[in-house]
Amino acid sequence: MSTIKCIPIFLVGILLVSNAVVADEPIHIGAATSVVNTVLTPTPTGEKAIRINDALFFKQQVLTKENATLTITFRDSSTFSVAPQSVVVLDEFVFNPSENVLEKSIKVLKGSFRYISGFPIKNSITKIVTPFGTAGIRGSAVQGTIGSESGFTVNVASGNVDFETLDGKIVTIPEGKTLSIPVNSEICATPAGSTATMMQDFDNTFEKTPSSALTPEQILANAEVNNIPVSSQKQANTFVHASPVDPARLQGKEVRRQGGVEGDPQALISKYMQNLRIKNKSQVDMATRDIVAAAVARDASADDIALIATNAVQGAKSDDKVYVAATVINTLHEIKSELVNEVAPKVQDSLPADQRLKLLSLVPNAVLHH
Repeated sequence: MSTIKCIPIFLVGILLVSNAVVADEPIHIGAATSVVNTVLTPTPTGEKAIRINDALFFKQQVLTKENATLTITFRDSSTFSVAPQSVVVLDEFVFNPSENVLEKSIKVLKGSFRYISGFPIKNSITKIVTPFGTAGIRGSAVQGTIGSESGFTVNVASGNVDFETLDGKIVTIPEGKTLSIPVNSEICATPAGSTATMMQDFDNTFEKTPSSALTPEQILANAEVNNIPVSSQKQANTFVHASPVDPARLQGKEVRRQGGVEGDPQALISKYMQNLRIKNKSQVDMATRDIVAAAVARDASADDIALIATNAVQGAKSDDKVYVAATVINTLHEIKSELVNEVAPKVQDSLPADQRLKLLSLVPNAVLHH
């Protein structure tokens, strides 16, 4: 992960409106940052098209039509991309970086998805619920496909997945592996040829429609809701009463992948996985920048900013902790330099001892322990 390249300085000049959000009002969980062709959501008065930058909420259902894709950017800056002919329910999302809490549950009833994590939280809970079981994600960059005929196949490019089957068996899928849960069969490794074909298909689907960046207004709106106590966010969730998914939406032909790949399948798998790991690191960096900058914009105290920062460092992967720390400090230097020397030593102290000296070379403008 590189140190900061593009500082969201514009956030400092935007006044965050501080109207309290009460627990029985809808709380947005993210926004549609890429919409291609027809993506629908059911409402009490009929189906409504999801448009770019639309806010998304607890329990919202998402239906992608043929040749349609959607990318959701959640309030923690994680992204969830949905392929054509998919049915998804956004079951739960609770996030507060100061309280060090992130709980996310997405139900994928049909189709294909790609999930890439954002702001790092040490004890985060992210679940992908499928008709074949539940994937508990730690990391991560994960993608998969679900079908009534083909079963569930999941590819883990970064992090780990603990998959619990419907009968309670738990299988850990490590980074770099792909496993399948066929219909009425046992969990099995996926052949390299099939994995390469699947990953190439995902790449063709999602790389042609990259997610757009959040607007300054969206970042600040996220910051306001992220600052709501976790207990209140959970209470707001209980007020939402979504209609059940229409079973007719789960019918129809599954998307079938055609043909194979040219070249060595294992080499292609390695390339695709490396690209996803790079995306994951970049997204963690962006999420850290945005959330720290938004905290400054809402005039958070130095102690609160330090708490958010140390939570991010502690939640990052072991090799990435020092880069997350550097992102925090360099962001502060650009947008509110007077906070650097108050926050930076606390961020440095949150690092493992063997990474503290390395931080010195990444943040030349901060006063740190030598």
